[in-house]
Amino acid sequence: MFTVFIVEDEQLIRDGMLKLVEWQQLGFEVVGQAADGELAWPMIQELQPDIVITDIRMPFMDGLSLSRIIKQHYPKTKIIILSGYDEFEYAQKAINIGVEHYVLKPITKAQLTDLLVRIREEKVKMVEQEASLALLHQEAFNQKRRLFFEQLLIDSREVLDLIEQANHLKLDLLKDHYKLLLIMIQPKDPGFLADFSWKIIERIRGEMIEKLTTIPGLFEYKSSNELTVFLLAADEEIQERAFEAEFKILSFFEQEYDDLVFLIGTTNSFNRLSEVSEYYNIGRNRLLEQWWRIKTNQINYSYNPPRINSVLKIEKQGEIVRELRAIETHKETFSHGKKLGEELDHELDFLSFEKIPVEWTDSKVLTDFILDGRIEDIPSFIERILSDVSETQWQSQAFVQYMFLSSYMALQVFIQALDRDLNKDLDQAIKLPVAFEQEPSKQLLESYLEEALGNVLVAHRQKTKSRYYNVIKEASAYIYEHFGDVDLRLNDIADSVNISPAHFTTIFSQETGKTVTEFITEVRMGEARILLRTTNQTHYEIALAVGYRDVSYFSRLFKRHHNVSPGKYRKGVI
Repeated sequence: MFTVFIVEDEQLIRDGMLKLVEWQQLGFEVVGQAADGELAWPMIQELQPDIVITDIRMPFMDGLSLSRIIKQHYPKTKIIILSGYDEFEYAQKAINIGVEHYVLKPITKAQLTDLLVRIREEKVKMVEQEASLALLHQEAFNQKRRLFFEQLLIDSREVLDLIEQANHLKLDLLKDHYKLLLIMIQPKDPGFLADFSWKIIERIRGEMIEKLTTIPGLFEYKSSNELTVFLLAADEEIQERAFEAEFKILSFFEQEYDDLVFLIGTTNSFNRLSEVSEYYNIGRNRLLEQWWRIKTNQINYSYNPPRINSVLKIEKQGEIVRELRAIETHKETFSHGKKLGEELDHELDFLSFEKIPVEWTDSKVLTDFILDGRIEDIPSFIERILSDVSETQWQSQAFVQYMFLSSYMALQVFIQALDRDLNKDLDQAIKLPVAFEQEPSKQLLESYLEEALGNVLVAHRQKTKSRYYNVIKEASAYIYEHFGDVDLRLNDIADSVNISPAHFTTIFSQETGKTVTEFITEVRMGEARILLRTTNQTHYEIALAVGYRDVSYFSRLFKRHHNVSPGKYRKGVI
């Protein structure tokens, strides 16, 4: 609804104008009126109407003077000048001021209606353009912030440079104390059902970020490898704020998510902004090392919502390294030297994770290559991302095994994000070699990467070159957006991509290997899994939320799809 203010010195004309058109039906509301410009101006300042309709000849302050002052203070306000004089001089002055519409009296209902409709369309278009521009500016600003935090966490920078950039981005980071909180959430297993685990993860992360960034001095950075980092900056009470943040993080995991692995780590507090990257690298790699041990069954991970005192604490490792090296030098002198040596080897193997290259912890590196790279570029790409690995690290069996698993998970992220309907084929294309557990080596890793990257890149290229790739992609997006509609029909989906229902059914089956109904059911059952595990909604409410009016039919379909009833699934029987 757009607002209108009328300025006219004759009451009879003002009253007539109010009755001349159906303001509400046209999308307008007359919010005020005045007899001249002098009386109108204070009211216009208070009301700030979208449109001002004013007579040109009035006592005290005429329409041209009023228009001039309005345009100076509110340039977006549309002005319609009504004049009884068909003189070029008046029209020219109005145009010079910035008045959009100069109309001769008397104005008819049809003329005013047509003019208001045109102004409404102009305003709507302007509002849409401003909203779009504001969104672009906000996205650009957010991107600058993300790049700033990425550089802050990964690269050591001059403090003055950091402070200047932070101030430019309206980030109050110059504090006495700093602390990092790192959260990693991963699906327990890849495969078909992992797609729905990623949806849960994104939901948790979004809610967590929204909740935690209300804490003063807490800033968020979401990495593309499902690692969320919070930087806490405070002059005092940093421990209390950190405790509050940890408590809020843990509150998201009061309910069991047995499909997920959840890890949280916090650093000790430190007092230099330039040390952020050092603490981040240590913390990131500690979490990755824990995740790797879970994936290789060195740690028996059963989901139990952790308590505050069980949060993984992260601190600098320099002293630990020196102590372990000293023990290594003298370990033969101890009577229990063999046992101590085994413990030492384990600890030193753990410390090889301290210098993991970023490429192995950020799925974006591989994703970017798959999107833009070429088959012939694969060898040079592999050589580049392996160039930072030291000879000492190559000698660590655990470290090389981790690199295999990390590569595999990064490729899984790409598959889940971009090629839902190719999951089964691509899972085979990136399958880890059996030998990676017994005899991991640089040569085996290079061979695996070359073959896996080649397979995924070729599969993705073939998919995107498909004649109907965009059609299927748009139709799938429509289904994901509307699957909760109980009246969702094939015709609606086909209309969304401008194809006849019969033709759409054929190409959808050809391209995806499943019918439209099977795909919709798959999406609905996946969402039902999420709601059963993450909400307290009744089965009827969940059935309705995923597009079924009949809860009995929903239950039968769920059992047929997952081989377990909704009730048992909610209790964790799967």
